[in-house]
Amino acid sequence: MGKYKKEYKYVVVGGCSFTASDWPNLVNPGETFGDIVADYVGASVPIAPEYVVNNRFHEVDFTKLKSSTRKKIDKFWLEHELHSYGPAYLAYGSKCYNLSRSGMSFHYINRKILRWCSRNTDKLSDTLIIIGLTDMARSEFWSNYANRFCGFSPSDPAWGDRNLDHYGVGVKNRRQFDTQLRHHHSDDEIFNWETGSAKKWFFNCYNDNAAFFYNINRILGLQFVFESNGIDYIFFDSVTLGYTYDTFWDKYCADQEGHQESRHITSDIFGHKSIWDNLVSKKNWYKNPKWDSFVELTTSEIEMRISGDDLHPNKKGHKYWADGLIEFMEIN
Repeated sequence: MGKYKKEYKYVVVGGCSFTASDWPNLVNPGETFGDIVADYVGASVPIAPEYVVNNRFHEVDFTKLKSSTRKKIDKFWLEHELHSYGPAYLAYGSKCYNLSRSGMSFHYINRKILRWCSRNTDKLSDTLIIIGLTDMARSEFWSNYANRFCGFSPSDPAWGDRNLDHYGVGVKNRRQFDTQLRHHHSDDEIFNWETGSAKKWFFNCYNDNAAFFYNINRILGLQFVFESNGIDYIFFDSVTLGYTYDTFWDKYCADQEGHQESRHITSDIFGHKSIWDNLVSKKNWYKNPKWDSFVELTTSEIEMRISGDDLHPNKKGHKYWADGLIEFMEIN
């Protein structure tokens, strides 16, 4: 290997449902690409041995676990805000910490990766971090009522497809906006934020160019942290169907930078493309030779996904993606 080591004690994965195992329709813990990569670079050390059988998740009666084991699992759930998820979310494998959560944004991924690094400074030199970038439009807002971040996914089909004029993501109607908003959050978390007001906020404040810039900032911040602390890392496009992070500006931002009466201006007025081209390092960016993103693979190859109408990768899909990541590490 070149810049990547032959062995790592820890593999940390950040992403959304394409990298997670937190829902019954997804692959089991131990079967994600992160677990496979971790098996390749290190030995198996599960977090709670009594809770695992042959490195696989095993249902047990919590009342029969040792007190120390219950405390360890409770502590892990608390640290990763897993209070609303079952034990299937715990990604056991070869020293693999899977911080992914279905439906989440790069905002969420960024927060979780930084928190893990800040709380595990003694592990950083022996850590490989793999980040599967999710849809550019996913974001978060802070809820004072809930006292936490709340995510939303405006690119979800319930919100409507992107407008033809590329002014952000279109919300087709009030009912669909309301359905998507409340899909992720209960009524008390929204604290009576009426759908009409939320919709006005969205139309006034969401913009693809701004989303691109915010996510560039997060990438630059993570790269600085990784390289300053000697952490090896890999980025790749995960849930970016129809575009990748390096083509997003050309597809959705180039014609937004002028005023509406001069829509065809494509110069980099805001400087966002220049920042992407000249400041964001691409040397640790995995590009599959055939597929632009993980979701493009599963969209095109039905045998790589959970089912005919479920695009999430199955065990074979995760194995295929893991093999590509391992090859990338070997030649770099």
